[in-house]
Amino acid sequence: MKDSNDLLIKNDSLDIINELVDQTNNSFLSENKILLILLFFVFIYLCFVLYNKLTIKYNITSHQIEPDNKEDDSLDTLFNKLRDQPLCDDLYKKLIRRSHPDLFPNDKNKIKSANEITSLLGKHKLELEKLKELEIRIQKELYEV
Repeated sequence: MKDSNDLLIKNDSLDIINELVDQTNNSFLSENKILLILLFFVFIYLCFVLYNKLTIKYNITSHQIEPDNKEDDSLDTLFNKLRDQPLCDDLYKKLIRRSHPDLFPNDKNKIKSANEITSLLGKHKLELEKLKELEIRIQKELYEV
């Protein structure tokens, strides 16, 4: 009898041990699943942060895209410049002769102003309004004492 009881106890204990092993395996797998899911979300977050650091973001407003003065792009401005071109050429030639730095050999301040005005004349050669402003500046800075 002892043998059969021992055998039953052994079988029962083996069943219990097997059940415990299965439970621990299942709990271990569920803990691993949770850990893997957590690691996956951490990985996604780190990828997102790294992507944002490596990409350049531009904040462009509609004001920067659209021109401030729509008249500059119109045909009217183009025709005005073409119409004013002979006047600009004559005024430019007159002003370049009046503001030449060699006309003021003894005055270093006037030579400096004349050089600056001459470069501005070349820059605004076809803009009548700027040439008229430069004409006033030449009169004030170079010829008034």
